[in-house]
Amino acid sequence: MKIWKFYKTSEVDKKPELYGITGIKEFAKSFMELRDMSKFKLVKGKMSRDDFGRFVEQNRSIYIDSYRFITSGKNKNGIIEATTIDIPIPTSESETVKEEYDMLFGEFDYMNWNNIFALDMFNEKVLKALLRLGYYTAFRYNCRYIDTDDEEMVYDKIDQMETSFDIMPEFDEYRVYMILYGESYKDLK
Repeated sequence: MKIWKFYKTSEVDKKPELYGITGIKEFAKSFMELRDMSKFKLVKGKMSRDDFGRFVEQNRSIYIDSYRFITSGKNKNGIIEATTIDIPIPTSESETVKEEYDMLFGEFDYMNWNNIFALDMFNEKVLKALLRLGYYTAFRYNCRYIDTDDEEMVYDKIDQMETSFDIMPEFDEYRVYMILYGESYKDLK
């Protein structure tokens, strides 16, 4: 059977490491179309089905499979609603997202969601630091009170907010994934 191996240069020793492998042509094609291939090296090869199965069994973390992420999108009436997106990714990426998600839920379980302050309480210097630390991302993408379509609209809503209000976190799995791995994707603008 045909196989596609994707190598990524290690940031530590600059040597290529096997990052992902698949025997499914559509997954390989999608991986190449979506990812910034200047960061990866593709090696095509052949392997018996039995050898491939054993290899994947022993190296499950690099097996490229299709994973479904929950995200949000607009329906035909322009209303934001939950939707999903399927992307072929290595199992290691999926596992990392699950671990981050578990950590987020663990931390958010201890927060008093009735007293989360809006961003307008911070001065510009603190706000810039928080933006870098991801506070804004978590606040903006995971709260049902903020429309994420338009950057100006987001800032307008922040300006209009009271300093404290009730919110309930609604996580966007795809957004968390892209925060972690977005730099390996092509700029699709």
